[in-house]
Amino acid sequence: MRTRTLAQMAGFLQETFLAVMATTRQDGTPLLSPVWYEYADGVFRVVIDQGDAKDRHLHRQPWLTLVIAEQAFPYRGVEAAGDAELSDGGALEATTRMARRYLTVEAARSYLAKTASVPGRLVLLRPERIRAWDFLDFANP
Repeated sequence: MRTRTLAQMAGFLQETFLAVMATTRQDGTPLLSPVWYEYADGVFRVVIDQGDAKDRHLHRQPWLTLVIAEQAFPYRGVEAAGDAELSDGGALEATTRMARRYLTVEAARSYLAKTASVPGRLVLLRPERIRAWDFLDFANP
């Protein structure tokens, strides 16, 4: 496994992998949730529903971890962790961008129509810790 920098993984982060978001429950155990994300200018963005478990966890303890990993060779991945910033602004715009990124045009339109009444919260992560990797050195033994 090769350790990589976040800059070296920038192209990977533009692909449409799901991220796994880890927050901490009140009893200290992790909650792992698959989420859509976007990454730009050193910031990860995720949208969660206002008032859901992830929202409550981050209000109580803002530390979160995101893991984005591909399921096929070369098994690239990024783990990003740090304190989350929560914002009530920008959630709808981010949700729209992510729906268009992850879904077909028609599916994105349907998803956005069905979720329009659900208030979202934008989560910003400027990672304090990064771990990035790939297994390309195993390609040519």
